[in-house]
Amino acid sequence: MAKIRVMSPTYTLRNELLPKLGFPSYKDYLNSCLWAEIRDAILDRDNHLCRLCQAAARIVHHIDYSEATLRGDSLDELVSLCHGCHEKVEFTEDGDKRTLLGAMVAYRKICKKPVQVADDRKICTKCKKNSAPKNRKVCAKCVRKSKGRLCRCSHCGKNWSKKNSNLCRPCTRSAS
Repeated sequence: MAKIRVMSPTYTLRNELLPKLGFPSYKDYLNSCLWAEIRDAILDRDNHLCRLCQAAARIVHHIDYSEATLRGDSLDELVSLCHGCHEKVEFTEDGDKRTLLGAMVAYRKICKKPVQVADDRKICTKCKKNSAPKNRKVCAKCVRKSKGRLCRCSHCGKNWSKKNSNLCRPCTRSAS
């Protein structure tokens, strides 16, 4: 019986986006002048050092394949890695290629801390997947899931889940 290969939704999205950007395949994209410019910008941003072990980096790893990332409009989801760390992120101990989600999890495990996607963004404290703006602890997706029930304290900036006050519970207590 033939083995059916199911692609991760994110790889599928990448493969659907590339032709829209003028690239027949991912290999063509990686050989393009656009990718060369993006790659150089990321290596320069990270001082040509691996984000995981601080060794010399020559590889730029995609954490995600959004259209903005592929076009180079957003560099948040790209990191410099050395060959050894890239292999640990991309492949299992058995040598099998990880799914994109598997690679993201492996990256975070090796990091042993939430992935910093950019200087002004951080990982969402609720879902631990998406990036949240610097001044918020949760991503927009988690705010939408909570149907807008998360509010921000006007005193400390922390999120809380009730709209009965413009202050969170600790700030309300300290104000009394």
